[in-house]
Amino acid sequence: MDTAHIALSGIQAGFARLGASAHDVANLVTEDFHPLRTRQVSLQGGGTRAFVERSPTPEEVDLAAEWVEQIRASHQILASLRVLETDASMRGVLLDMMA
Repeated sequence: MDTAHIALSGIQAGFARLGASAHDVANLVTEDFHPLRTRQVSLQGGGTRAFVERSPTPEEVDLAAEWVEQIRASHQILASLRVLETDASMRGVLLDMMA
């Protein structure tokens, strides 16, 4: 299990979610707008991947739901950064012990 890879995949997925939501908010008043939806899946061996898909039908953008989605994406990015930071710290400690 590569912890750094898992953390980086979480960061990428979080940014994909954040970008899709920002796109929807930017098109809040666009007529016949097809919002983006993010589907996130776990990868075998660890990590995650986000797929951004266009809604098949025009929908109104729910600003409150997009706000919540952006908060969730931000938390995902920050949590993944903490995992990456912890991984780097643990590798440093391990190298110190071996030196």
